[in-house]
Amino acid sequence: MGTAERRQREKDRRRNEIVNAAERVFFTKGFESTTIDDIASAAELSKGTIYLYFEGKEGLHDAVVFRGVELLSGMFREAVDGEEMGLGKVRAIGETYIRFFKEHEDYFNALLRFESHRKEEIAGDDPMMLVIDALKTGIDDGSIRRDIDPVKMAILLWGETTGVMQNNHLKCKAISEAFEIDCDEITEYFMEQTFRLLAAELPATDEGVSREDH
Repeated sequence: MGTAERRQREKDRRRNEIVNAAERVFFTKGFESTTIDDIASAAELSKGTIYLYFEGKEGLHDAVVFRGVELLSGMFREAVDGEEMGLGKVRAIGETYIRFFKEHEDYFNALLRFESHRKEEIAGDDPMMLVIDALKTGIDDGSIRRDIDPVKMAILLWGETTGVMQNNHLKCKAISEAFEIDCDEITEYFMEQTFRLLAAELPATDEGVSREDH
């Protein structure tokens, strides 16, 4: 291994340690309450060293968001690989996004903050493209309605699913008390109705009615 390669590996290692520290502090204190001093302390480095690698707190947060994007994209790819039909792929992505929220809420919140405060895209795999590709597959294989616009629908599905999860997170107790409905029931109902909307042919009901009967 040459000198230049060793130096680069050391830089990459140090950068990763800084991002690890930033992630711990952001997830504990939140973005607004976190300072570069906090991150430097957690990384056991000087403040000046942090600035050698990152311009400031936003850049550090972007690095954490990148990790979340990569994790979510990997989960999506694994989910769609297990399905043959496009509609199944879209459903698997939706279920995986909900699981991501439940299992990795800190990353989910970091992604939301990035999307609401930054205009540029984060570098890396784009989970939205996986949704669009799944919709296109479903249109091609006949499992999803042909009048669906895959790009517009992907944007709608992303926003609606995010909204349902946020609503359940913020208002679950109030909803449960007011309507005696478990929040998981709301999520399941949303998923059911969404995929009935997307399906090229509605699943048979007790009366045997499908979309083609209308």
